[in-house]
Amino acid sequence: MKNASKLLMLISLIGLISLNSCSNDSAGSSNKITANSTLKKLLSRVSQKRTSNDNVVDSTSCFTVQLPFTVIVNNTQVVVATQADYQAVANLFDEHEDDEDHLEFVFPITIIFSDFTQQVVTSNEQLHALTEQCESDDVDNDEDESNDDDDNAINCVSLTYPFVISTTHNSVLEDVTINNDHDLYVLLETVEGSNYVTINYPISIVDANGHTVVVQNNHQLEEDIVDATSECGNHDSDDENDNEDDGNHNDGD
Repeated sequence: MKNASKLLMLISLIGLISLNSCSNDSAGSSNKITANSTLKKLLSRVSQKRTSNDNVVDSTSCFTVQLPFTVIVNNTQVVVATQADYQAVANLFDEHEDDEDHLEFVFPITIIFSDFTQQVVTSNEQLHALTEQCESDDVDNDEDESNDDDDNAINCVSLTYPFVISTTHNSVLEDVTINNDHDLYVLLETVEGSNYVTINYPISIVDANGHTVVVQNNHQLEEDIVDATSECGNHDSDDENDNEDDGNHNDGD
């Protein structure tokens, strides 16, 4: 009788473990971010490199110039070491309303595209050629006439780092700590074919209204990003809603 009771308890315990395992597998499956998932595309747009913040100096959102750099503005040298220094350039442009403003970079400079790739530029001619090429190509594959890499960015949602993402490549599971936008964007670029990643929830985001929101799963994260986008629009040029300086958005420079 005792043996029968022990056997019954053992069967019940195994059943409980199996049920819990199935429940966890189901939750994990629903939180997979695959190559073609909407959430992957949204997160790529949230984490791509911001390239419009320095338009006052390079006049394009196709790329941004890596800090620090030096420019000559109307015969005045300006060292641009932080984003706050863009205002110093703007102030020089605004000194006289009826003059013709002139800006020249002190080369070499490094430009960074929205996918975080970099290119060293050594002359005005090379810089102008890259700008003209961007403006003539529909680099973001949409119908917007600006043809800017940054045109597809979602700027009004900031992810709070760090957080952990579990990656699965060739059935090998690995936990990766994501410290900034660069880390996330590059990792998402590896999600192709049958590979997938899983965010280790909960994580926090800052929404379009500057509120911190704790997110528990993929569905909630996708909804929060879409809702924020509907409130403030997509483009990073929408500076009024840009969270670049809120302490949460880190490009990983």
